[in-house]
Amino acid sequence: YPVVEGYKGNKFNRPNDLAFDSKGNLWFTDPKSYDKNNLDGVVYKVDLTSLKTIPVFEGLGFPNGIAFSPDEKFLFVCESAQQRILKFEITEEGLLSEPKVFVELPGGDPDGIAFDVEGNLYAAHFGGGKVYVFDSAGNIKKELLVPGKKPSNVEFAGKDLKTLFVTEDETNSVYKIELEIAGLPLFSSPMRK
Repeated sequence: YPVVEGYKGNKFNRPNDLAFDSKGNLWFTDPKSYDKNNLDGVVYKVDLTSLKTIPVFEGLGFPNGIAFSPDEKFLFVCESAQQRILKFEITEEGLLSEPKVFVELPGGDPDGIAFDVEGNLYAAHFGGGKVYVFDSAGNIKKELLVPGKKPSNVEFAGKDLKTLFVTEDETNSVYKIELEIAGLPLFSSPMRK
């Protein structure tokens, strides 16, 4: 059944990706136009107890992947139509500051993202055929090649969270890559200490 279907009587546009904070609030991206000149995408926050929904940031060019930093002080959002990943500080009120550009990814769109336990960010580069691994300063640490040019989402799994699963749209397949660093357990995960 639907948890939330819209905001102030209007349906959402194209809810894309989601993340939960440590308090159980749901945050999700809602892109509309894929156009860097038509900034109509929104990030919403939903209190799952009251179902109160608020837009925490508006005016984005196709917001896509979303993930919290390991310390939950920042929210990272892929702005696909602008070919970049944004970094928002989370305010004391639980809202978002003005974003800073964390990294730009020309030649494709940043799509799904996830962190490892060391604070590195893994980003599927849709159209670029890679998963990039960025350190906390936005420098490329590693490039993981995948078959096909359209990796779309990434997720850590396995007993030790050292397996990265990647969906890929050109080959219509799911791939896995064994890693040396474990993925960050999500805030709701029983693996989180």
